[in-house]
Amino acid sequence: MTERREGFWDRALTQLSGAWQEIADATLVRVAGGVRPNLPDDDRDRLRSRVAECIQARGGEALARARAAHLGHTYLDLDTEGRRRFLAMLATDFDIDVEEVAREAKAFLGASDSEARRALATSLRDATESPRMSLFTQFNGLPDGLKFLVDMRADALAGRREEPVLVRVADDLRRLLSPGSMSVFWSCGACRGTAPHPCWKN
Repeated sequence: MTERREGFWDRALTQLSGAWQEIADATLVRVAGGVRPNLPDDDRDRLRSRVAECIQARGGEALARARAAHLGHTYLDLDTEGRRRFLAMLATDFDIDVEEVAREAKAFLGASDSEARRALATSLRDATESPRMSLFTQFNGLPDGLKFLVDMRADALAGRREEPVLVRVADDLRRLLSPGSMSVFWSCGACRGTAPHPCWKN
């Protein structure tokens, strides 16, 4: 049963990789030169810049979608070490700014009236959401993006012993992949009759 489930995911992600590359190709999004499967430092630095561009969403919706598709396609081409390095980059370089959270919390607690606190509560909530959540949301909007995020969370959980910071990524994805989203995912035609992915047991 396990081999069968893993075979399904391998086929699904191979198809997804091709579909996402077509989106990226249509908008001519490229990372200059190939990214090596183990994601050495220079390749990781180039991908870091691409992630930042994707999060900033400059150039309109079509370009942002193409950037996200290219990053997703690139991630699928990485080996286990490369995926772990990519996720660690997201965990450390696109994390919440704890100093900003502290400032917003201090301002919220020091507000003198309820209206001011209500406005500051929004700022505080925004500060406690990591920038990488924007990237995950863009992935989720791509064809079969939910399946991709479930598998990415499984990768984060599998690598957390070697890279403890990957727990941050897994926790963010757990929040994003709400029970409502899961019900849509498991009722879709592609997944009907398939057992839940093992990462949801954690």
